[in-house]
Amino acid sequence: MGEELYHFVVDEAENCPLFSKGDRMIIRPPEVTLESNAICAEAVGAFVQLLKTIPPESARTSLSEPSSLICPGCTGDGARTTFHLEVVGVQEEEKSDEKIRYLLDLLRGIPMFKPVQERSLKEIIRHLGVQRFGARERILNKGDTGRNLFIIVKGKVEVLQTDEEGHTNVIATLKDGDCFGEMSLITGDACSADIQTAGDVLCLVMKKESFDQILEKFPSLNIYFTKLLSQRLKRTSRAVADELEKGIIGRLSLISLPEMVQAMAVSRRTGILRLSSKGEVAEIAFKDGAIFQSRYGDLEGEAAFYELVKWKSGNFRFQPTEGEFEQKITMDTMTLLMEGLRQLDEAERTAAQPS
Repeated sequence: MGEELYHFVVDEAENCPLFSKGDRMIIRPPEVTLESNAICAEAVGAFVQLLKTIPPESARTSLSEPSSLICPGCTGDGARTTFHLEVVGVQEEEKSDEKIRYLLDLLRGIPMFKPVQERSLKEIIRHLGVQRFGARERILNKGDTGRNLFIIVKGKVEVLQTDEEGHTNVIATLKDGDCFGEMSLITGDACSADIQTAGDVLCLVMKKESFDQILEKFPSLNIYFTKLLSQRLKRTSRAVADELEKGIIGRLSLISLPEMVQAMAVSRRTGILRLSSKGEVAEIAFKDGAIFQSRYGDLEGEAAFYELVKWKSGNFRFQPTEGEFEQKITMDTMTLLMEGLRQLDEAERTAAQPS
């Protein structure tokens, strides 16, 4: 059978007590060496016998199709596990082993991976790449579609926001062990800021497809990113609410109307939010975080609010007040916001279509 390694990779696992999708058993002929997350004696015996009957030059093509191998140990209770075969040369595997040892050392020093056992880390490593960036290099641009998770191994990156006058401000600095890009992957929203290196940076990179699989398979990482998302949303809402409480004038290019509405709802603010853009003015009244009224030109209520969601630039000022409000909007505030964003998305898609 030659100096090659045979990776039997799980395509699907239904009611199997040993395997999950993506697990692999590695057989190194002529002796059987198991280097896998799980071991099924029935499958090993059957696959070794199968390899003896197939010439090495044919194994790569004849057994490489997904789900071409079925585990003979799966019987009863609807159990069924299917594999495909990946044939790897020994030298290629040795290079892979060196990469795995290198990445294991990196992952052990990153807080999010500390609860994960080494066996599981080796599986996660298969989804990771290593990328280096030079000083002052832009990694992500505001508005980009999220495609990757970045984990900083060494170096620092800056989170940047640019105001309407073109002034760029550093609003946060991320360092070793921190990650970025996850918000866009989790929420599906575009990147909300520019990310630029402060110096030379080494990152681990994981594609969105792999990120989704990892969160589904490893509960500890799912919990980590859920907490991280919650913390960042709370920080954003708290920071916005604190600024609004001061009654200062701000710019919609830095704090969007949806962000302000969420902050108001979380902090249960009462007062008037006044907005101006290109000579037009509008206002939204809040009571205990709920939107009671909205006015814009000749529009009132929901219709006015849906138009204001479209504003991308302009100024705002929040005036805290305990005055009485005439309620014109009875819809739940979050439902109102989601409908406004839906209409905005529909309008943008229509505008993008060729006439």
